[in-house]
Amino acid sequence: DDDDDDDGKEPYSTSTSSLSLPKLNARFLSPGDYLLRNFRLFRLESAYEIRGGVVDVVRRMRPGRVADGYANDADGGGDYYGADDAIEGDDDDVTPGWSPAKTEFRGWARMGMPLGSVKRDRPGLRLIRVDPPRLGERVPASVVAEVVLDLHSCASSLVREWDTVGEFDNLFLVCCDATIMTGDAAPMTTTGMGGRDGDEERRRVPDEEDCTFPRRYGVRAVRGCMVLEVRDEAGTVLSDPALAYEAEGGKRPEPKGKLRFLRVALDPAQYAADAGGRGSPLGVDVYETFNLVVRRHGRENNFKAVLETVRGLMSGGANSVYRSVPSWLMPVLLGYGGDPTMANYASPKMRAFAERTTGVTSPSAALDYGDTFLDSKHLRDSFGGCKLIVDGKEVAGNDKSDDGSSERKKYRVRVIENNGQDSARVDATTYPFPPSYAGNDIRFTPNQVSAIRSGLNPGLTTIIGPPGTGKTDVAVQIIANLYHSFPSQRTVIVTHSNAALNDIFSKVMERGDVDERYMLRLGSGEKYLESTSSSRHDFTKTGRVSHIMHRRGELLEK
Repeated sequence: DDDDDDDGKEPYSTSTSSLSLPKLNARFLSPGDYLLRNFRLFRLESAYEIRGGVVDVVRRMRPGRVADGYANDADGGGDYYGADDAIEGDDDDVTPGWSPAKTEFRGWARMGMPLGSVKRDRPGLRLIRVDPPRLGERVPASVVAEVVLDLHSCASSLVREWDTVGEFDNLFLVCCDATIMTGDAAPMTTTGMGGRDGDEERRRVPDEEDCTFPRRYGVRAVRGCMVLEVRDEAGTVLSDPALAYEAEGGKRPEPKGKLRFLRVALDPAQYAADAGGRGSPLGVDVYETFNLVVRRHGRENNFKAVLETVRGLMSGGANSVYRSVPSWLMPVLLGYGGDPTMANYASPKMRAFAERTTGVTSPSAALDYGDTFLDSKHLRDSFGGCKLIVDGKEVAGNDKSDDGSSERKKYRVRVIENNGQDSARVDATTYPFPPSYAGNDIRFTPNQVSAIRSGLNPGLTTIIGPPGTGKTDVAVQIIANLYHSFPSQRTVIVTHSNAALNDIFSKVMERGDVDERYMLRLGSGEKYLESTSSSRHDFTKTGRVSHIMHRRGELLEK
Protein backbone atom coordinates (compact mmCIF):
# COMPACT_ATOMS: atom_id res chain seq x y z
CA ASP A 1 0.00 0.00 0.00
CA ASP A 2 1.60 3.27 -1.15
CA ASP A 3 -0.19 5.22 1.59
CA ASP A 4 1.86 3.46 4.26
CA ASP A 5 5.14 4.80 2.95
CA ASP A 6 6.70 7.83 4.64
CA ASP A 7 6.49 10.81 2.27
CA GLY A 8 6.88 8.62 -0.79
CA LYS A 9 10.26 7.27 0.27
CA GLU A 10 11.32 3.71 -0.25
CA PRO A 11 9.98 1.36 2.42
CA TYR A 12 12.49 -0.09 4.81
CA SER A 13 13.04 -3.59 3.46
CA THR A 14 15.71 -4.94 5.83
CA SER A 15 14.28 -7.78 7.92
CA THR A 16 14.78 -7.53 11.68
CA SER A 17 13.55 -11.03 12.49
CA SER A 18 16.09 -13.55 13.74
CA LEU A 19 17.22 -16.42 11.57
CA SER A 20 17.94 -19.93 12.71
CA LEU A 21 21.57 -20.85 13.28
CA PRO A 22 23.15 -24.27 12.82
CA LYS A 23 23.98 -25.77 16.17
CA LEU A 24 26.20 -28.61 17.35
CA ASN A 25 24.85 -28.74 20.90
CA ALA A 26 27.92 -28.63 23.20
CA ARG A 27 30.37 -30.18 20.74
CA PHE A 28 32.82 -28.69 18.29
CA LEU A 29 34.92 -30.27 15.59
CA SER A 30 38.28 -29.21 17.00
CA PRO A 31 39.83 -26.61 19.32
CA GLY A 32 40.37 -24.41 16.28
CA ASP A 33 36.70 -24.70 15.34
CA TYR A 34 35.71 -23.86 18.93
CA LEU A 35 37.89 -20.73 18.96
CA LEU A 36 36.90 -19.60 15.46
CA ARG A 37 33.18 -19.83 16.15
CA ASN A 38 33.51 -18.00 19.46
CA PHE A 39 35.79 -15.40 17.86
CA ARG A 40 33.26 -14.60 15.14
CA LEU A 41 30.31 -14.62 17.53
CA PHE A 42 32.03 -12.40 20.10
CA ARG A 43 33.18 -10.00 17.39
CA LEU A 44 29.62 -9.64 16.08
CA GLU A 45 28.24 -9.21 19.59
CA SER A 46 30.86 -6.57 20.40
CA ALA A 47 30.18 -4.68 17.17
CA TYR A 48 26.45 -4.65 17.89
CA GLU A 49 26.97 -3.43 21.47
CA ILE A 50 29.42 -0.74 20.34
CA ARG A 51 27.00 0.43 17.67
CA GLY A 52 24.23 0.58 20.27
CA GLY A 53 26.41 2.61 22.62
CA VAL A 54 27.43 5.09 19.92
CA VAL A 55 23.83 5.44 18.72
CA ASP A 56 22.60 6.10 22.25
CA VAL A 57 25.22 8.80 22.86
CA VAL A 58 24.65 10.54 19.50
CA ARG A 59 20.89 10.52 20.04
CA ARG A 60 21.22 12.00 23.53
CA MET A 61 23.75 14.64 22.43
CA ARG A 62 21.22 15.99 19.87
CA PRO A 63 23.57 17.39 17.21
CA GLY A 64 22.23 20.43 15.39
CA ARG A 65 23.25 23.13 12.97
CA VAL A 66 24.43 26.51 14.20
CA ALA A 67 23.16 29.59 12.36
CA ASP A 68 25.89 31.65 10.64
CA GLY A 69 28.61 29.35 11.93
CA TYR A 70 28.50 30.59 15.55
CA ALA A 71 27.29 28.82 18.65
CA ASN A 72 24.79 30.81 20.69
CA ASP A 73 26.65 30.53 23.96
CA ALA A 74 25.99 32.70 26.99
CA ASP A 75 29.22 34.70 26.66
CA GLY A 76 28.68 35.54 23.01
CA GLY A 77 32.17 34.36 22.19
CA GLY A 78 33.40 31.79 19.74
CA ASP A 79 32.04 28.29 19.46
CA TYR A 80 33.31 25.02 20.92
CA TYR A 81 35.48 24.09 18.00
CA GLY A 82 37.20 27.26 16.84
CA ALA A 83 34.54 28.84 14.60
CA ASP A 84 36.49 32.07 14.25
CA ASP A 85 39.47 30.37 12.70
CA ALA A 86 37.28 28.25 10.45
CA ILE A 87 35.53 31.32 9.05
CA GLU A 88 38.38 33.79 8.87
CA GLY A 89 41.00 31.35 7.65
CA ASP A 90 41.83 30.43 4.11
CA ASP A 91 39.16 28.35 2.38
CA ASP A 92 41.78 25.92 1.15
CA ASP A 93 42.49 24.88 4.72
CA VAL A 94 38.90 23.78 5.33
CA THR A 95 37.77 20.33 4.28
CA PRO A 96 35.25 20.65 1.42
CA GLY A 97 31.67 20.12 2.54
CA TRP A 98 32.57 20.28 6.19
CA SER A 99 32.94 22.98 8.80
CA PRO A 100 32.99 22.03 12.47
CA ALA A 101 31.53 25.44 13.29
CA LYS A 102 28.23 24.34 11.75
CA THR A 103 27.56 21.65 14.34
CA GLU A 104 26.77 22.00 18.01
CA PHE A 105 25.42 19.56 20.60
CA ARG A 106 22.28 20.68 22.40
CA GLY A 107 21.91 17.58 24.57
CA TRP A 108 23.90 15.70 27.18
CA ALA A 109 25.12 12.12 27.58
CA ARG A 110 26.98 10.55 30.47
CA MET A 111 29.08 8.36 28.18
CA GLY A 112 29.82 11.06 25.58
CA MET A 113 31.77 14.31 25.52
CA PRO A 114 32.34 16.96 22.81
CA LEU A 115 35.95 17.24 21.71
CA GLY A 116 37.97 20.40 21.94
CA SER A 117 38.27 23.28 24.36
CA VAL A 118 35.43 25.68 25.05
CA LYS A 119 37.46 28.82 25.79
CA ARG A 120 41.04 28.02 24.79
CA ASP A 121 40.38 27.32 21.13
CA ARG A 122 42.12 23.94 21.09
CA PRO A 123 41.36 21.40 18.33
CA GLY A 124 39.51 18.31 19.40
CA LEU A 125 42.00 15.92 17.79
CA ARG A 126 45.36 16.33 16.12
CA LEU A 127 47.67 13.71 14.70
CA ILE A 128 51.03 13.61 16.45
CA ARG A 129 52.96 10.80 14.82
CA VAL A 130 52.58 8.34 11.97
CA ASP A 131 55.41 5.81 12.03
CA PRO A 132 56.58 4.23 8.76
CA PRO A 133 55.56 0.63 8.05
CA ARG A 134 57.69 -2.21 9.32
CA LEU A 135 59.66 -4.35 6.91
CA GLY A 136 57.29 -6.35 4.72
CA GLU A 137 54.15 -4.45 5.81
CA ARG A 138 52.06 -1.81 4.06
CA VAL A 139 50.33 -0.15 7.00
CA PRO A 140 51.96 2.31 9.44
CA ALA A 141 53.63 0.78 12.46
CA SER A 142 51.62 3.10 14.72
CA VAL A 143 49.42 6.17 14.49
CA VAL A 144 49.33 8.39 17.59
CA ALA A 145 47.00 11.35 18.14
CA GLU A 146 46.05 13.71 20.94
CA VAL A 147 42.44 14.16 22.04
CA VAL A 148 41.36 17.18 24.12
CA LEU A 149 38.46 16.98 26.58
CA ASP A 150 37.00 19.98 28.37
CA LEU A 151 35.24 19.09 31.64
CA HIS A 152 34.37 22.63 32.74
CA SER A 153 30.65 22.13 32.18
CA CYS A 154 30.54 18.74 33.95
CA ALA A 155 29.44 18.04 37.49
CA SER A 156 32.06 16.79 39.94
CA SER A 157 30.67 13.24 39.82
CA LEU A 158 30.92 13.19 36.03
CA VAL A 159 34.45 14.60 36.16
CA ARG A 160 35.46 11.72 38.43
CA GLU A 161 33.95 9.25 35.98
CA TRP A 162 35.92 10.70 33.06
CA ASP A 163 39.07 10.73 35.20
CA THR A 164 38.75 6.94 35.51
CA VAL A 165 39.58 6.69 31.80
CA GLY A 166 43.15 5.45 31.77
CA GLU A 167 45.75 3.47 29.94
CA PHE A 168 44.53 0.75 27.54
CA ASP A 169 40.91 1.92 27.67
CA ASN A 170 39.08 1.93 24.35
CA LEU A 171 37.32 5.08 23.13
CA PHE A 172 35.34 5.84 19.98
CA LEU A 173 35.64 9.04 17.96
CA VAL A 174 32.54 10.23 16.11
CA CYS A 175 32.18 12.86 13.40
CA CYS A 176 28.71 14.46 13.44
CA ASP A 177 27.96 16.87 10.58
CA ALA A 178 24.73 18.78 11.04
CA THR A 179 24.86 19.98 7.42
CA ILE A 180 24.03 16.53 6.07
CA MET A 181 21.59 15.30 8.73
CA THR A 182 18.03 14.85 7.55
CA GLY A 183 16.32 14.72 10.95
CA ASP A 184 13.75 12.22 9.65
CA ALA A 185 12.03 9.71 11.87
CA ALA A 186 13.08 6.10 11.83
CA PRO A 187 11.61 4.14 8.91
CA MET A 188 8.77 1.71 9.29
CA THR A 189 9.05 -2.05 9.08
CA THR A 190 6.77 -5.06 9.43
CA THR A 191 7.14 -7.55 12.25
CA GLY A 192 5.04 -10.38 10.79
CA MET A 193 3.14 -10.68 14.09
CA GLY A 194 -0.34 -9.62 13.07
CA GLY A 195 -3.72 -10.26 14.57
CA ARG A 196 -6.31 -12.90 13.76
CA ASP A 197 -6.63 -11.78 10.15
CA GLY A 198 -2.92 -12.29 9.57
CA ASP A 199 -2.22 -8.59 8.98
CA GLU A 200 1.40 -7.63 9.50
CA GLU A 201 2.10 -5.15 12.29
CA ARG A 202 4.11 -2.07 11.35
CA ARG A 203 6.47 -0.33 13.74
CA ARG A 204 9.46 1.99 13.79
CA VAL A 205 12.85 0.39 13.35
CA PRO A 206 14.97 0.80 16.53
CA ASP A 207 17.84 3.22 16.07
CA GLU A 208 20.34 0.48 16.96
CA GLU A 209 19.15 -1.52 13.93
CA ASP A 210 18.41 1.34 11.55
CA CYS A 211 20.85 1.55 8.67
CA THR A 212 19.65 5.10 7.92
CA PHE A 213 20.66 6.38 11.37
CA PRO A 214 23.98 7.92 10.15
CA ARG A 215 22.11 9.96 7.53
CA ARG A 216 19.38 10.98 9.95
CA TYR A 217 21.87 12.26 12.57
CA GLY A 218 24.69 13.33 10.25
CA VAL A 219 27.25 10.72 11.36
CA ARG A 220 30.06 10.84 8.84
CA ALA A 221 32.60 8.48 10.42
CA VAL A 222 33.38 6.49 13.56
CA ARG A 223 36.89 5.41 14.54
CA GLY A 224 38.20 3.51 17.52
CA CYS A 225 41.28 4.33 19.57
CA MET A 226 43.14 3.10 22.64
CA VAL A 227 44.33 5.42 25.40
CA LEU A 228 48.10 5.51 25.95
CA GLU A 229 48.32 8.21 28.61
CA VAL A 230 46.26 10.99 30.16
CA ARG A 231 47.60 14.43 31.15
CA ASP A 232 46.07 17.35 32.98
CA GLU A 233 46.56 21.06 32.30
CA ALA A 234 49.88 21.04 34.19
CA GLY A 235 51.22 18.29 31.92
CA THR A 236 51.21 15.67 34.68
CA VAL A 237 50.72 12.10 33.49
CA LEU A 238 47.80 10.95 35.61
CA SER A 239 48.55 7.27 34.98
CA ASP A 240 52.12 7.58 36.26
CA PRO A 241 52.64 5.25 39.27
CA ALA A 242 55.19 7.68 40.69
CA LEU A 243 52.43 10.17 41.54
CA ALA A 244 51.21 8.19 44.53
CA TYR A 245 54.79 7.51 45.60
CA GLU A 246 55.82 11.17 45.53
CA ALA A 247 52.61 12.51 47.09
CA GLU A 248 52.17 12.85 50.83
CA GLY A 249 50.22 10.04 52.45
CA GLY A 250 50.54 7.79 49.41
CA LYS A 251 47.39 9.20 47.79
CA ARG A 252 47.24 10.37 44.22
CA PRO A 253 46.99 14.16 43.88
CA GLU A 254 43.97 15.80 42.31
CA PRO A 255 44.35 16.66 38.60
CA LYS A 256 45.03 20.29 37.77
CA GLY A 257 42.31 22.11 35.87
CA LYS A 258 39.42 20.72 33.86
CA LEU A 259 41.20 20.05 30.57
CA ARG A 260 42.36 16.50 29.85
CA PHE A 261 44.82 15.63 27.11
CA LEU A 262 44.57 12.01 26.01
CA ARG A 263 47.36 10.46 23.96
CA VAL A 264 45.63 7.74 21.93
CA ALA A 265 46.68 5.07 19.44
CA LEU A 266 44.57 4.86 16.30
CA ASP A 267 44.07 1.80 14.13
CA PRO A 268 46.96 1.75 11.60
CA ALA A 269 45.04 -0.43 9.12
CA GLN A 270 42.08 1.95 9.14
CA TYR A 271 44.40 4.93 8.77
CA ALA A 272 46.03 3.29 5.74
CA ALA A 273 42.60 2.64 4.24
CA ASP A 274 41.61 6.27 4.76
CA ALA A 275 44.87 7.50 3.25
CA GLY A 276 44.44 5.22 0.24
CA GLY A 277 40.87 6.28 -0.47
CA ARG A 278 39.36 2.95 0.60
CA GLY A 279 37.94 4.34 3.86
CA SER A 280 36.41 7.76 4.30
CA PRO A 281 35.93 9.90 1.17
CA LEU A 282 37.63 12.72 3.10
CA GLY A 283 40.87 10.73 3.31
CA VAL A 284 43.08 11.45 6.33
CA ASP A 285 41.27 14.79 6.73
CA VAL A 286 38.49 12.85 8.40
CA TYR A 287 40.55 12.81 11.60
CA GLU A 288 40.28 16.60 11.80
CA THR A 289 36.48 16.45 11.74
CA PHE A 290 35.85 14.33 14.85
CA ASN A 291 33.88 16.32 17.39
CA LEU A 292 32.55 13.68 19.80
CA VAL A 293 34.15 10.96 21.92
CA VAL A 294 32.27 7.98 23.37
CA ARG A 295 33.42 5.82 26.26
CA ARG A 296 32.07 2.56 27.62
CA HIS A 297 31.93 0.88 31.00
CA GLY A 298 35.01 -1.12 31.92
CA ARG A 299 33.26 -4.48 32.11
CA GLU A 300 31.90 -4.22 28.56
CA ASN A 301 34.96 -2.49 27.10
CA ASN A 302 37.36 -5.45 27.20
CA PHE A 303 36.45 -6.72 23.75
CA LYS A 304 39.83 -5.83 22.24
CA ALA A 305 41.78 -7.85 24.80
CA VAL A 306 39.42 -10.82 24.45
CA LEU A 307 39.62 -10.84 20.66
CA GLU A 308 43.41 -10.49 20.68
CA THR A 309 43.70 -13.36 23.15
CA VAL A 310 41.49 -15.66 21.08
CA ARG A 311 43.32 -14.71 17.90
CA GLY A 312 46.64 -15.43 19.61
CA LEU A 313 45.40 -18.88 20.61
CA MET A 314 44.44 -19.58 16.99
CA SER A 315 47.69 -18.29 15.50
CA GLY A 316 49.82 -21.20 16.73
CA GLY A 317 53.33 -21.10 18.12
CA ALA A 318 54.12 -20.66 21.80
CA ASN A 319 50.68 -19.20 22.53
CA SER A 320 48.76 -21.88 20.67
CA VAL A 321 45.69 -23.37 22.29
CA TYR A 322 47.39 -26.77 22.17
CA ARG A 323 50.19 -25.44 24.39
CA SER A 324 47.99 -23.28 26.61
CA VAL A 325 45.25 -25.81 27.43
CA PRO A 326 46.35 -29.20 28.83
CA SER A 327 45.41 -32.29 26.87
CA TRP A 328 43.19 -33.72 29.61
CA LEU A 329 41.02 -30.58 29.70
CA MET A 330 40.49 -30.29 25.94
CA PRO A 331 37.91 -33.14 25.63
CA VAL A 332 35.90 -31.63 28.50
CA LEU A 333 35.75 -28.22 26.80
CA LEU A 334 34.80 -29.71 23.44
CA GLY A 335 32.17 -32.07 24.84
CA TYR A 336 34.03 -35.26 23.96
CA GLY A 337 35.75 -37.81 26.13
CA GLY A 338 32.74 -39.50 27.70
CA ASP A 339 32.81 -39.28 31.47
CA PRO A 340 33.99 -35.79 32.60
CA THR A 341 35.17 -37.29 35.90
CA MET A 342 38.23 -38.49 33.98
CA ALA A 343 39.54 -34.94 34.52
CA ASN A 344 39.45 -35.45 38.30
CA TYR A 345 42.77 -35.86 40.08
CA ALA A 346 41.87 -39.38 41.28
CA SER A 347 41.27 -40.80 37.80
CA PRO A 348 43.93 -43.08 36.26
CA LYS A 349 44.22 -40.71 33.30
CA MET A 350 45.11 -37.75 35.51
CA ARG A 351 47.55 -39.80 37.56
CA ALA A 352 49.32 -40.92 34.40
CA PHE A 353 49.40 -37.31 33.15
CA ALA A 354 50.93 -36.11 36.41
CA GLU A 355 53.57 -38.83 36.41
CA ARG A 356 54.83 -38.18 32.88
CA THR A 357 54.54 -34.36 32.80
CA THR A 358 57.39 -32.27 34.16
CA GLY A 359 56.31 -29.62 36.63
CA VAL A 360 52.98 -31.25 37.51
CA THR A 361 52.67 -32.44 41.10
CA SER A 362 51.73 -36.06 41.61
CA PRO A 363 48.52 -36.72 43.59
CA SER A 364 50.59 -38.78 46.02
CA ALA A 365 53.00 -35.90 46.79
CA ALA A 366 52.96 -34.11 50.12
CA LEU A 367 51.00 -30.87 50.00
CA ASP A 368 50.80 -27.99 52.44
CA TYR A 369 47.29 -27.86 53.89
CA GLY A 370 48.35 -25.07 56.26
CA ASP A 371 45.64 -24.19 58.75
CA THR A 372 42.91 -26.23 57.04
CA PHE A 373 42.60 -28.47 60.11
CA LEU A 374 41.93 -26.94 63.51
CA ASP A 375 43.41 -29.90 65.43
CA SER A 376 44.38 -33.54 65.02
CA LYS A 377 40.82 -34.67 65.70
CA HIS A 378 39.65 -32.49 62.81
CA LEU A 379 42.36 -34.09 60.66
CA ARG A 380 41.30 -37.59 61.71
CA ASP A 381 37.61 -36.92 61.03
CA SER A 382 38.40 -35.46 57.60
CA PHE A 383 40.14 -38.66 56.45
CA GLY A 384 37.78 -41.20 57.93
CA GLY A 385 38.64 -44.83 57.17
CA CYS A 386 42.28 -44.01 56.43
CA LYS A 387 45.36 -44.99 58.37
CA LEU A 388 46.55 -41.73 59.91
CA ILE A 389 50.18 -41.14 60.90
CA VAL A 390 51.08 -37.78 62.46
CA ASP A 391 54.78 -36.98 62.94
CA GLY A 392 55.66 -40.67 62.64
CA LYS A 393 53.06 -41.87 65.18
CA GLU A 394 49.91 -43.67 64.21
CA VAL A 395 46.70 -42.08 65.46
CA ALA A 396 43.93 -44.58 66.07
CA GLY A 397 40.34 -43.82 65.24
CA ASN A 398 39.25 -44.06 68.87
CA ASP A 399 42.20 -42.04 70.18
CA LYS A 400 40.81 -39.19 72.29
CA SER A 401 44.12 -37.83 73.50
CA ASP A 402 43.61 -34.63 71.50
CA ASP A 403 40.34 -32.86 72.18
CA GLY A 404 41.30 -29.69 70.39
CA SER A 405 42.55 -27.86 73.48
CA SER A 406 46.26 -28.28 72.70
CA GLU A 407 48.36 -25.71 70.86
CA ARG A 408 47.28 -25.28 67.26
CA LYS A 409 49.54 -26.53 64.48
CA LYS A 410 49.77 -26.52 60.73
CA TYR A 411 49.82 -29.71 58.68
CA ARG A 412 51.60 -30.94 55.61
CA VAL A 413 49.71 -34.00 54.36
CA ARG A 414 50.55 -36.81 51.97
CA VAL A 415 47.87 -39.31 50.92
CA ILE A 416 49.10 -42.70 49.69
CA GLU A 417 46.51 -44.80 47.89
CA ASN A 418 46.73 -48.61 47.99
CA ASN A 419 44.89 -49.32 44.73
CA GLY A 420 41.76 -50.41 46.56
CA GLN A 421 43.40 -53.29 48.45
CA ASP A 422 43.60 -51.63 51.87
CA SER A 423 42.60 -48.30 53.30
CA ALA A 424 44.64 -45.31 52.18
CA ARG A 425 47.50 -44.05 54.31
CA VAL A 426 47.73 -40.43 55.39
CA ASP A 427 51.13 -39.13 56.48
CA ALA A 428 50.89 -35.75 58.22
CA THR A 429 53.75 -33.57 59.39
CA THR A 430 53.12 -30.67 61.75
CA TYR A 431 54.87 -27.33 62.00
CA PRO A 432 54.23 -24.32 64.27
CA PHE A 433 51.22 -22.10 63.79
CA PRO A 434 52.35 -18.45 63.80
CA PRO A 435 50.34 -16.41 66.32
CA SER A 436 50.74 -13.22 64.28
CA TYR A 437 47.75 -13.83 61.99
CA ALA A 438 44.18 -15.08 62.34
CA GLY A 439 44.17 -17.88 59.78
CA ASN A 440 41.27 -20.25 59.24
CA ASP A 441 38.70 -20.68 62.01
CA ILE A 442 36.21 -22.89 60.12
CA ARG A 443 35.92 -26.59 60.90
CA PHE A 444 35.52 -27.89 57.37
CA THR A 445 33.39 -30.97 56.81
CA PRO A 446 34.88 -34.12 55.19
CA ASN A 447 33.21 -33.18 51.87
CA GLN A 448 34.72 -29.69 52.02
CA VAL A 449 38.16 -31.14 52.84
CA SER A 450 37.76 -33.45 49.85
CA ALA A 451 37.10 -30.39 47.66
CA ILE A 452 40.18 -28.65 49.10
CA ARG A 453 42.27 -31.74 48.38
CA SER A 454 40.96 -31.84 44.82
CA GLY A 455 41.79 -28.15 44.35
CA LEU A 456 45.40 -28.71 45.44
CA ASN A 457 45.93 -31.56 42.98
CA PRO A 458 46.15 -31.38 39.18
CA GLY A 459 42.85 -31.71 37.38
CA LEU A 460 39.47 -30.01 37.17
CA THR A 461 37.63 -29.23 40.41
CA THR A 462 33.99 -28.14 40.35
CA ILE A 463 32.30 -27.04 43.60
CA ILE A 464 28.52 -26.73 43.42
CA GLY A 465 26.15 -25.89 46.23
CA PRO A 466 23.36 -23.56 47.31
CA PRO A 467 24.11 -20.20 48.97
CA GLY A 468 25.49 -20.40 52.48
CA THR A 469 27.21 -23.78 52.14
CA GLY A 470 30.75 -22.38 52.35
CA LYS A 471 31.82 -22.39 48.71
CA THR A 472 33.67 -19.08 49.07
CA ASP A 473 35.41 -20.23 52.27
CA VAL A 474 36.56 -23.41 50.54
CA ALA A 475 37.85 -21.37 47.58
CA VAL A 476 39.76 -19.03 49.91
CA GLN A 477 41.32 -22.00 51.70
CA ILE A 478 42.37 -23.54 48.38
CA ILE A 479 43.97 -20.24 47.33
CA ALA A 480 45.93 -19.98 50.58
CA ASN A 481 47.06 -23.60 50.37
CA LEU A 482 48.17 -23.18 46.77
CA TYR A 483 50.17 -20.12 47.80
CA HIS A 484 52.04 -22.10 50.46
CA SER A 485 52.37 -25.35 48.48
CA PHE A 486 53.62 -23.71 45.28
CA PRO A 487 55.26 -20.41 46.30
CA SER A 488 57.01 -19.95 42.93
CA GLN A 489 53.83 -20.22 40.86
CA ARG A 490 51.06 -17.72 40.13
CA THR A 491 47.37 -18.20 40.86
CA VAL A 492 44.75 -16.48 38.70
CA ILE A 493 41.29 -15.93 40.21
CA VAL A 494 38.42 -15.11 37.83
CA THR A 495 34.81 -14.47 38.83
CA HIS A 496 31.60 -13.40 37.08
CA SER A 497 31.17 -10.24 39.15
CA ASN A 498 33.37 -7.64 40.81
CA ALA A 499 31.56 -8.12 44.12
CA ALA A 500 32.41 -11.83 44.22
CA LEU A 501 36.06 -11.19 43.40
CA ASN A 502 36.35 -8.42 46.00
CA ASP A 503 34.76 -10.75 48.57
CA ILE A 504 37.36 -13.45 47.90
CA PHE A 505 40.15 -10.88 47.80
CA SER A 506 39.14 -9.40 51.15
CA LYS A 507 38.87 -12.80 52.84
CA VAL A 508 42.32 -13.79 51.59
CA MET A 509 43.74 -10.55 53.04
CA GLU A 510 41.96 -11.02 56.36
CA ARG A 511 43.66 -14.38 56.83
CA GLY A 512 47.02 -12.64 57.10
CA ASP A 513 49.20 -15.51 55.82
CA VAL A 514 49.37 -14.32 52.19
CA ASP A 515 51.81 -11.44 51.80
CA GLU A 516 49.94 -8.42 50.44
CA ARG A 517 52.82 -7.43 48.20
CA TYR A 518 52.13 -10.55 46.10
CA MET A 519 48.46 -9.69 45.52
CA LEU A 520 47.24 -7.80 42.45
CA ARG A 521 43.66 -6.78 41.65
CA LEU A 522 42.79 -6.33 37.98
CA GLY A 523 39.57 -5.15 36.38
CA SER A 524 37.17 -2.26 36.72
CA GLY A 525 36.10 -3.28 40.24
CA GLU A 526 39.47 -2.44 41.75
CA LYS A 527 38.20 1.00 42.81
CA TYR A 528 35.63 -0.63 45.12
CA LEU A 529 38.13 -2.89 46.86
CA GLU A 530 39.41 -0.29 49.32
CA SER A 531 35.98 0.28 50.81
CA THR A 532 35.35 -3.44 51.32
CA SER A 533 38.65 -4.42 52.92
CA SER A 534 40.52 -3.53 56.07
CA SER A 535 43.82 -3.00 54.25
CA ARG A 536 45.00 0.47 53.25
CA HIS A 537 47.16 -0.79 50.40
CA ASP A 538 46.41 -0.03 46.77
CA PHE A 539 46.23 -3.38 44.97
CA THR A 540 45.90 -1.97 41.45
CA LYS A 541 48.74 -2.21 38.94
CA THR A 542 49.62 1.40 39.63
CA GLY A 543 49.45 0.83 43.37
CA ARG A 544 51.73 -2.18 43.20
CA VAL A 545 54.36 -0.23 41.27
CA SER A 546 54.06 2.63 43.76
CA HIS A 547 54.51 0.19 46.64
CA ILE A 548 57.67 -1.23 45.07
CA MET A 549 59.09 2.25 44.56
CA HIS A 550 58.25 3.22 48.13
CA ARG A 551 59.86 0.05 49.44
CA ARG A 552 62.92 0.72 47.28
CA GLY A 553 63.25 4.20 48.82
CA GLU A 554 63.05 2.76 52.35
CA LEU A 555 65.78 0.22 51.63
CA LEU A 556 68.05 2.84 50.05
CA GLU A 557 67.67 5.07 53.10
CA LYS A 558 68.83 2.23 55.34
